[in-house]
Amino acid sequence: MPHHSEFNRRARWLWGAFEQTRICLADLVPADNWGQVDTSALPVKHPSRVRGPDSWTGPNGLAARFGRDAAHAEWFYGFRLAARTDLGSRLVRAWAIVPAAVNERDLVPGLIEGAHGLSGLLADKGFNGKQFAESLAEEGIEILVPPTKKQRATMSSGLQKVIAEWRNRIETTFGEITDQMTLARHGAHSFWGLLTRTASTIAAHTLYRIMLADA
Repeated sequence: MPHHSEFNRRARWLWGAFEQTRICLADLVPADNWGQVDTSALPVKHPSRVRGPDSWTGPNGLAARFGRDAAHAEWFYGFRLAARTDLGSRLVRAWAIVPAAVNERDLVPGLIEGAHGLSGLLADKGFNGKQFAESLAEEGIEILVPPTKKQRATMSSGLQKVIAEWRNRIETTFGEITDQMTLARHGAHSFWGLLTRTASTIAAHTLYRIMLADA
């Protein structure tokens, strides 16, 4: 085996191979016409240890910053993992590492690029917006978000039930990736190390989901 640092360098070079592996595996399963989009925190350092600019930088000005982790109701320092998954199989179809503080609606065009046959997305309240919904409708994509109290008064009980039952499936996927597969405790020392670990973990998760479906 090569020295650990040399091994890490080789692994970083392979992140593209991990991503190609994920794409090939995911293509084995027909994509759902409905999907989900969301983001999850990717901490790189405890907030109390941040002392100013550091080496956590990536391409195109991407750098670690502070953000709010709504799932755990706390602040974190790092990046976010953005993903689009199938609603049924929960396979990751597209993903990206994005800034910690980001307008989630701005991520959707990149996450749905090339998603032929996609007719709808289920998302949380962070993706709510009339103009945003109209822009997706122009592409033939409907978006459903948890309704407000006023909206529930005019929404059918059947649609409310669908949203309530299915809205947390992407959070389950993030839980498998970040907690069960320990991506949240990635141990990377640079953005490129984090990128490689993220790509390999999502590829492994894709294989895991396919094996469960075939079992």
